[in-house]
Amino acid sequence: MVKTEKPNKAAAATWEELQARLRQLERRDWWLWSASVVVMLLLTAAVVALALPTLLNWDAGEQFALIDLTISQGVRGLIGLVLLFNTYSIYQQILIKRLRRNLAEQISVSADSQLRADELHLQLLEKQKRDRALAQSIDTLSIIVDATKQLNSTLDLGELIQIVLELATKQTGADRGTMFLVDKVRQEIWSLVGLGLEQHAIRIPMSSGIAGYVARTGETINLENAYDDPRFEEEVDRKLGYRTRTLLCLPILNKDNDVVGVLQLLNKTPGPFNEEDTNFLRALSVHCAIAIENATLHQLAMHDPLTGLYNRRFIEENMAVEFARSERREYALTLLIIDLNNFKEINDRHGHAAGDQVLRAFAEQLKKACRGCDLPARIGGDEFMLLLPECLPGQAPVVLARLSGLQVEFGGAKIPVTFAAGWAEHRAGEKPAELLERADKNLYMEKRTGKMEEGIRQAQRLQTVGQLTGGIAHDLSNLLMVIKSYSELALDEQGLDEKLHKNLLEIQKASDRATALTRQMLAFSRKQALLPENLCLNTEIGDAKSLLARLLPENIRVETKLDPSLGRTRADRTQIEQIILNLAVNARDAMPQGGTMTIETSNAELDEAYTRTHNGARVGAYVLLRVRDTGCGMNEETRARVFEPFFTTKEIGKGTGLGLATVYGIVKQSAGYIWADSELGKGSTFSVYLPRIAN
Repeated sequence: MVKTEKPNKAAAATWEELQARLRQLERRDWWLWSASVVVMLLLTAAVVALALPTLLNWDAGEQFALIDLTISQGVRGLIGLVLLFNTYSIYQQILIKRLRRNLAEQISVSADSQLRADELHLQLLEKQKRDRALAQSIDTLSIIVDATKQLNSTLDLGELIQIVLELATKQTGADRGTMFLVDKVRQEIWSLVGLGLEQHAIRIPMSSGIAGYVARTGETINLENAYDDPRFEEEVDRKLGYRTRTLLCLPILNKDNDVVGVLQLLNKTPGPFNEEDTNFLRALSVHCAIAIENATLHQLAMHDPLTGLYNRRFIEENMAVEFARSERREYALTLLIIDLNNFKEINDRHGHAAGDQVLRAFAEQLKKACRGCDLPARIGGDEFMLLLPECLPGQAPVVLARLSGLQVEFGGAKIPVTFAAGWAEHRAGEKPAELLERADKNLYMEKRTGKMEEGIRQAQRLQTVGQLTGGIAHDLSNLLMVIKSYSELALDEQGLDEKLHKNLLEIQKASDRATALTRQMLAFSRKQALLPENLCLNTEIGDAKSLLARLLPENIRVETKLDPSLGRTRADRTQIEQIILNLAVNARDAMPQGGTMTIETSNAELDEAYTRTHNGARVGAYVLLRVRDTGCGMNEETRARVFEPFFTTKEIGKGTGLGLATVYGIVKQSAGYIWADSELGKGSTFSVYLPRIAN
């Protein structure tokens, strides 16, 4: 039997079966060979038995001598042939055995080769798998490197959160993500939601939700269905404005292994995140922790340590960004600079501790006066700055009114805190240094003239009356809507007698007049919604001529002097029409015997000389709407109060006192300026300045 070396276990079953078949073949060959030998031996024995008597009687009769000799030779030849055949058969069997052995060896070698090929194939597959894993690791590393570059490119926490979430959701395919930062002092986690002016912080206690649990424990949580986990709180989803199903939440650890943040990915559909997602986020969180630390240190460097407000460096670095955003979104941006009065005297009289207390108290008051989108800063020893997005210059006195009246108690004494202020509106294409210079000039002028106090008092009065008027107007508008609706339903009834029908019409007319009055009240209180658009005053005056013709009696002549090169302004079309009509009504009432009303338009530039003598005016480019009348005029006392709400010189029941106050409110709401000139017996002139925009 042929012996061959047994292959290894990978092909053991196949090889054993092959060897069994070879052994069976060998056994059959040996039986055939043995049978052939036995047959040949029997044949030889038979031949020998037949020939032996002849050979033994070789010398008997001579007549048989030749025949015996021939038979003897034939028998010997046959025996020789038989022996030769047996020898050849044995030789052939030896050759066959050798061939079988070679064949078995070749089969063994082939099996080994196949086994080695299988092993090589497995090794190749394993190598390809390793190569794919390596390529994926390289891709992940490349993404992490790019992420590190992006994270290092900003020191703003809002931008940092946005970058991390974009990378995490894109790489993992998550529907949404949230990155929380840990506030250990308040025991909260917080994040920024929204963009731009709508951006705001949400805060969640560390004792709430899965993110809070991860912040406390530093564990990684991967849930296929968040609602099945007892730590999940739907209130957190409500704050995030999202409905979670699948959730992956892992900690962001700093070099000391402290949790500084939590990265949370969410999906609306069930199905857990895989291990690759978790590994990627862990790698990203390492660099994220470094970026958070850098941003936090930068924020500390950007804040004034005494007041907690931003410092001058922060404002200088962010003003250009705010300018670009205001130009892109087309909203007003006002810069307000505030300088505390007599601060050196406070330090000299009460000590530096008192001065520090005053600065802290004023900073707190400034924070309360701000909106969430405003940027308050301390830019000098006793100098503060406030950047007001979506704020017109006319609203600056309202902000200052909230700051006035502050008193600080120190050492049993009450220290009054007064200030001077200057402000300016950002112009398109203007650099931060240019806006700061204009605001500084206005501050210097204010210190020289001291007219800001009057503006603040006026703003306080108008704000108080405006709040009251606005509330009344809203309630009255709701009641008038009901009255008008019922009167219209009653008029639709059939079979009304003439007297009742007439009374209902009077009710409806009265409700319409009252509705118009509430619109004026809302305009005065500045609570009426604006629809600003780019307008040419010449066009608006032309459109209003038909209304003026019906409004003015025949004994009043209307003249117009319109500048054909007049620039444009951005304002609400309906409110511009209301300004024209209200000024026309005022001129009509001033000329009961008739006269001339002149409407003029022109481009105007208000300089520092003008603003020094006209409180509330600001340097800049304007379009001018001027309405003159030849009426009775006003004395100085009346002129000083002409824009006050509910002030009127007419008889009781003849006027509301809201016509010019409404004009004043509209102009201020449109960032403009209005001035009245008048002398008794010489008529009145009302000049309305509205900001001019580029064509």
